[in-house]
Amino acid sequence: MLPLFVIFKKLGRKLRSFSAGSAGIVAAVIVYSTISEYLIENKIPDSGIHNIFNSLWWTMQTITTVGYGDTPVYGTLGRINAMAVMIVGIGSLGLFFASFAALLSNAKIMGRLGMLKVRMNRHVIVCNYDSAARDIIENAEKRGVPVVLVSENEINEPDMDFSFVRGSCLDEHVLERAGIRNCDTMIILAGRHVNEMEDAKTDAMTILTGMKVKKMNPDAFTIAEILLEKSSEHAEAVGIDEVVVRGTLSSSLLSRAIDLRGLSKVMISMLNGTGSIKIREDDSGRYKGMKIGDVTESFMKAGKFIIGLRKGNIVTSRIDSSGVLDHDSIIYIERTE
Repeated sequence: MLPLFVIFKKLGRKLRSFSAGSAGIVAAVIVYSTISEYLIENKIPDSGIHNIFNSLWWTMQTITTVGYGDTPVYGTLGRINAMAVMIVGIGSLGLFFASFAALLSNAKIMGRLGMLKVRMNRHVIVCNYDSAARDIIENAEKRGVPVVLVSENEINEPDMDFSFVRGSCLDEHVLERAGIRNCDTMIILAGRHVNEMEDAKTDAMTILTGMKVKKMNPDAFTIAEILLEKSSEHAEAVGIDEVVVRGTLSSSLLSRAIDLRGLSKVMISMLNGTGSIKIREDDSGRYKGMKIGDVTESFMKAGKFIIGLRKGNIVTSRIDSSGVLDHDSIIYIERTE
């Protein structure tokens, strides 16, 4: 498939050059026609061209084949010149539109193949594609957050709204095309494997990807899916902001479902935002300097329950009621119905 990428990339460059050339020809024809017809027809009393604007108006009618007939040309030399403008102008304009259409078609194909460079800001980049990636894209779409999916395999999801970049997240050139330097969040998903040796190898690649991301954009909030618990400390050591060990949450929900039946449904609806209980985050500006216990009481009176406090990229669930609030934001749950 790589040669195909090269072919379309070279074709795109040639089409851009060809479109620019044909646009230049059209511009030259317009300038020539406007000036020449004005100079030829201006002195003829019955002519419709007595100023530059009228000449430009006639030129645009002629090369676009509209021909309203409200700006007549009477002189023999003017008509001969007009015939030349008609032939060259219509041909050059048709050539420009054809090359522009081909350029758009090539861009669409390259976009489907994941070869275009993404031009976005504050977007989310998702490495690798699986069922989790689909859920991430769907949730981001609901919140209006643009998503760029990076994968070595072509993704056929016509009903989902995302940009696609083909390649490996270990390749810095691929990350550049995904807009790594302007992204807000990077999510690195692990693949599906059947033995611990493959899992360890995947975790190592995930950690290496996290290192590349932090090198290229230290401000990007990086979330990594790890397959083995023992790999999580290495992921945190290289600067990955949030490490999620696959299966940990599901295992906890399964074990608690023994005595808290239906808990999994409640938790899933809260995380997806589909139930009446929502997880929200608010700026803590007006509460700064207050005792955390007083803030908690104020929230509870409003029907809100604080579950965490954020400071920078660090979120803590250990809330000391006697302490003073100096965090950036407050994470809480509330019932909306």
